[in-house]
Amino acid sequence: MYSPYLFARGSELLALRAVLAEGGDLSRLLPITEPVVTDLAALRRCMEAYAKSNQPLGVVINPYRHEFNDGGARSEAFRAGLQDLFSKHPNLLPTYRVHAGVTIAKAKKFFNLYKNRPVVLAYHSPTLSPAELKNLAAAPEIIFHVVMDQSITTDQWSAIPSKKTIDLRDHFNKLPRNADYSGREFFTDRHKLIGKSIAGIGDYATVGRNLDIGGGPPGAIAIHPTYRNKAGDIWIEHFVSDETDRSVGDIGAKFLDAAGKLTLAVADRPKEFGFNSAISEFQRHVEDGTFPGLGKNKEHQIHHHIRLMLETIADT
Repeated sequence: MYSPYLFARGSELLALRAVLAEGGDLSRLLPITEPVVTDLAALRRCMEAYAKSNQPLGVVINPYRHEFNDGGARSEAFRAGLQDLFSKHPNLLPTYRVHAGVTIAKAKKFFNLYKNRPVVLAYHSPTLSPAELKNLAAAPEIIFHVVMDQSITTDQWSAIPSKKTIDLRDHFNKLPRNADYSGREFFTDRHKLIGKSIAGIGDYATVGRNLDIGGGPPGAIAIHPTYRNKAGDIWIEHFVSDETDRSVGDIGAKFLDAAGKLTLAVADRPKEFGFNSAISEFQRHVEDGTFPGLGKNKEHQIHHHIRLMLETIADT
């Protein structure tokens, strides 16, 4: 199983929908999305698309970042706004963050809210004892336990059934500026553990776990596609525009510069990058000399990464 963990924003949600639209074997895919804005329109469209395709999608129901950083007051309205979709579609999975403030009593409230239907637990520095975790993990409604960023103890880990455990880690080395990226970096080889010590793996795609709300126009445009080397390991390569000064040049030209470098690399190493509709979109923009916008650049990178990971896991 592969679980990309993404924030429920425009580009991320469109990437998840693009993966659906491309089709193919999605049996090993369980995306999890964490809302960070209270406007539910885009999230509902994504959930409806996954419901229609009968593909699983996890949605964090106790978000805490950005517009949900008010201590939980907005979360109740958010949950109410999605209750109809959860009620009708068992493939839409309420996902509960078991963090330091979660007690057994609070966990039971979650189960009472979503009775007799599949759910996901995501652990982030829980303070529950191993015995409490073992008792919690015994609930048959839990189809997967997502361990976030190695944030549990060895004893806590042993309390969670390995056949339902997804190991979620951030493999993207996020830098302050696009201009700071260059060359290639190792990304992960943890997919080789699936079916041995864990049921699946997860990552934050090529976005990273830190929420970046964004600012002004970037000085450089960067594209961060992942690829698979001959050993079956996942690496990431950074393609950055030559012009990195914010006050010089135009964003569209910078995008075409970076995308042109990517398409040349794909043509030279097609087996490493693979082929999907996200790659073809980059190629089309280079051929046509068009700039789709920064959001589409991000969407295509996430889309490509998800397809590459699914192909890699299928071949492992």
